[in-house]
Amino acid sequence: MKNFTWKRGTLGCAALVALTVLGLARIDGGQGTGGGRGAGARGGGPAQGQTAASPDDWRIDPMRGPVDLGLTDPSLIGAIDVHQHLDPDAPGAGGQIRALDGFDAAILAKQRGMRGVVFKTHQDPTSAAVAYLVRKHVVPGFEMFGRMALNFSTGGINLAAVEHFSQIKGGWGRIVEMPTRDSCGNGPPNMDPQNLAQNRPWMLLMP
Repeated sequence: MKNFTWKRGTLGCAALVALTVLGLARIDGGQGTGGGRGAGARGGGPAQGQTAASPDDWRIDPMRGPVDLGLTDPSLIGAIDVHQHLDPDAPGAGGQIRALDGFDAAILAKQRGMRGVVFKTHQDPTSAAVAYLVRKHVVPGFEMFGRMALNFSTGGINLAAVEHFSQIKGGWGRIVEMPTRDSCGNGPPNMDPQNLAQNRPWMLLMP
């Protein structure tokens, strides 16, 4: 029998390969047996203990990478995430694509033991309306709040927009920010006229 001398680098490579294989098997197995949206269509219904809209099977988003790896961290129990960007939303000047909508994010957060989330929008008061619907129809008892910024699409520093946001049914629009994307702090190149002409031409009409 031959004697092999294992060096530290060799052991490290072997361990890395083993972990990679195990990780891929875990991801593939989770997708094949879960009860997400696809599973309901293939198997005639969601798996036991899951809903048809459960985001637990959403392992990889082609635009953003991993969305949820099915992990549970004790630090999430009872936590509130105060800054989540969710759909429905517009990509905006930066072309950001949201990984989850407000309904699925609430379901996922509840499954992880979280107390609530704050849904932030840059350009409109949608988050307050989504918070109302989530609380009433999607995850009763889960605390979702709305948060918006006063950018040009809501009239900039606009008291009427703040009043409207706070008065959307349920009263869950609770946090209002000064301008973000359309602030002087953003400056060039975001506010450069040539850049605006390409992605937000209507802003050139603003005083």
